[in-house]
Amino acid sequence: MYKSLFVAIILVLSLGASVAAAPLDDAVAAAHKGEYVVAHQLLHPLAEKGDARAQFNVGYLYANGWGVEQDPTEAVKWYRKAAAQGLPVAQYHLGMGYAFGEGVPADKIEGARWFRRAADQGYPIAQFALGFAYANGSGVP
Repeated sequence: MYKSLFVAIILVLSLGASVAAAPLDDAVAAAHKGEYVVAHQLLHPLAEKGDARAQFNVGYLYANGWGVEQDPTEAVKWYRKAAAQGLPVAQYHLGMGYAFGEGVPADKIEGARWFRRAADQGYPIAQFALGFAYANGSGVP
């Protein structure tokens, strides 16, 4: 199920036009085939050049240990780069890292801040997470 989610996320994030469209398309195809090492090889140079979608996806590979050794700290590093550029899915995942202490020390307040950034852009799952945080007083009143 999670592998299908990754493929779906990478497909959605790859829909935008960019100079990196061909390598992103190739990464999507590789991920769809379960070739996560190839996907990482294609995504990493784009991520290093600052492509937020590639940065998020590299982080997601590290978070799940697909094509790379699982490393929550490295995942957060890449999520943070993409989140700083305003990518809502990365902001949400960074919030989850803080909320659950994965890759960073647990900090419910910081988690809620990142959920809000994504929620304010209309990202539904972040809106749910923020609402859940308010319902439980987790990092917010």
